[in-house]
Amino acid sequence: MKSLKFLVAAVAAVSVLVFLASLVIVVSTDGSHEQAANICAYSLIASFVSLVFYQPKKKESDLAS
Repeated sequence: MKSLKFLVAAVAAVSVLVFLASLVIVVSTDGSHEQAANICAYSLIASFVSLVFYQPKKKESDLAS
């Protein structure tokens, strides 16, 4: 179970980084780079979905209550 949580966190981090990188490329080319725009759109969807499943670690004090 712990490896599944790590995998979800890794996928979320990678998808957010890919989204930001492709967004920078799209903005710097004024939207003329279609492949980067497609990657930006799909990575936005992937990052949203992966962040829905991401659950940050809970502190001991949160678990007690």
